[in-house]
Amino acid sequence: MAKPSLALPDVADDPHQPRDFDFPKRMFGKTQVVWRSFQPSWFSRWKWLHYFTTLDVAYCHTCVFLAVKSGKMQLTGNSRDSAFLYGGFSNWKDATVGFAKHESTATHKGAVEISAIPSTNRDVGEMLSSAHAAEKAVSRACLLKIAENIRFLVRQGLALRPRQPLASL
Repeated sequence: MAKPSLALPDVADDPHQPRDFDFPKRMFGKTQVVWRSFQPSWFSRWKWLHYFTTLDVAYCHTCVFLAVKSGKMQLTGNSRDSAFLYGGFSNWKDATVGFAKHESTATHKGAVEISAIPSTNRDVGEMLSSAHAAEKAVSRACLLKIAENIRFLVRQGLALRPRQPLASL
């Protein structure tokens, strides 16, 4: 595996999860050689996995794209996170353990929290202003209806006052 670079990988809005790709096999073990490769079934368990076909490595899409690339989160510098953020994870022998460990890190948990916050958060002043604008629109519609009724009464020559005096409240 190449040394991790300090630059974050370029990722799209959604994680790249090729399920029909022929994943390359890597050799594991010194005395007893075992060939292992990325398993597409891992995409079902870990929705955040982002696979780079050209490098045969996996990244955490949530941490890289939603948190770090958007500038919403600073990295903690935890060494367990670096493979999923910078160099890419490719230890397929212990992949499930590595994925579970990454999922339990503070960086990943923070990224998940940040990604769960809607991007349409607005300032309280903006929300109050939009509520006030909506209230003004309703009031304006009511006022126009009253003006329409007054025009009708004037055209018909009818009085605006009631025929009988109103009872005192």
